[in-house]
Amino acid sequence: MMPGDKIILQQMRDISTVQGISDDILERNIKFQQRVFEAARSGEGWDSLETNIEDRLRAQLSQLPEEQQSTLGNMDQFIQAQVSRQLDGAKSQWFKSF
Repeated sequence: MMPGDKIILQQMRDISTVQGISDDILERNIKFQQRVFEAARSGEGWDSLETNIEDRLRAQLSQLPEEQQSTLGNMDQFIQAQVSRQLDGAKSQWFKSF
């Protein structure tokens, strides 16, 4: 039986290969996912992960044209909703046991 974290990392590698994602980006994504696994195991590190996601989202969204940014509404609320969407599942008891 393979642990859940190994399954997820293998899926990330497989999907990245099919999508043609560079090795640099894949490794960055894997390191981030490993931080998520560690936070799920220990219950610590969530604040740092949230800040990291917020910073990455702000950087990506700032590159969008102003018209597209305005369709997102309140940027802070949009970013917080995205952070919650990304981490809520990882904070669950199911994910920890997986």
